[in-house]
Amino acid sequence: YKTVGTGQRRGGSNNENFGASFLYTPSDRFESLLTFDKQVQDFDPVLGGLTRTGDAFAGALPTEFVDGNNTDNVYRVVAPPQQMLGTYSSPGVTNEMNLDLDVVKLTSVTAYRESDDQLRQDYATNGLYFADRDQQYKQFSQELRASGKLFDGFDYVAGVYYFNSRYHIDQFTSVFF
Repeated sequence: YKTVGTGQRRGGSNNENFGASFLYTPSDRFESLLTFDKQVQDFDPVLGGLTRTGDAFAGALPTEFVDGNNTDNVYRVVAPPQQMLGTYSSPGVTNEMNLDLDVVKLTSVTAYRESDDQLRQDYATNGLYFADRDQQYKQFSQELRASGKLFDGFDYVAGVYYFNSRYHIDQFTSVFF
């Protein structure tokens, strides 16, 4: 995107994903795989305006936004009155343990993930509709499983699964300044 008047580039994004795994095998019957991962994103939130003469906000927007089209000026934006930002972070950890007892294989999968997200954006209305959102999400899960073969033609898997999550959001919205 380019800002009208200044030509400043807008709308960039940087997304990074990384992780590491560690396998522990103290015997040929037991293994534990511990995995850490994280996603981090920073971006410049921008929306291009497509306002027509007679639209509710047309009179309050710069003329560059009025009677735009979908081909050559949809990506033009006006410098925002406040600093826009977008951030996202989501670390997680998983541990899978397997114990092979010949007649039955026992598996435990434990996982935790959280995410934090903040978005501050003017929705292409030059201050008429502005939102600042901050949200957090956390989850924990535990799976316990037993699997095996009772006899030829009859394999089984039985288990239990627990899941718990929490979500919180704060959003501040300004309409007509």
